Amino acid sequence: MNWNLFRDQFYSLGCFSIHQVFAWHPTFDRNSLTRWLDKGYLIRLRRELYTFPDYLGNPDMATYFAGAIYKPSYISLHRALAFYGLIPESVAQITCVTSLKTTTFSNVFGVYSYKSVRPDLMFGYLLKPLARPHPKCFSDGVELF
Repeated sequence: MNWNLFRDQFYSLGCFSIHQVFAWHPTFDRNSLTRWLDKGYLIRLRRELYTFPDYLGNPDMATYFAGAIYKPSYISLHRALAFYGLIPESVAQITCVTSLKTTTFSNVFGVYSYKSVRPDLMFGYLLKPLARPHPKCFSDGVELF
């Protein structure tokens, strides 16, 4: 599998799952993901969910990934209060609510904490658009524009 073709296909998504890769290319060699992870071309967000290291420079992407790591969920509690300027301190951990079980995930973008609420309380949130960094293509460590 050609890295540049793969990157062009999935970069604009922000993050992608192995299932999306197989839907795009059913004969995709899963070992390519392992090689690209080892080379630093990809970052694992959680099991079977990946992104590109270019997004490390964009602090909004950590927030964007919160909704993709554990679905259904939305950002709430301290992180939401800080986003709207209602609390003065900065918040390192991204806290979300979900109708699934309470859990925590950690990766290079941060610590994600998901708190369980009843399914009938999963309402009243807004989807906010986020800016993405300028796409760059990497081929063996060389930047291509």
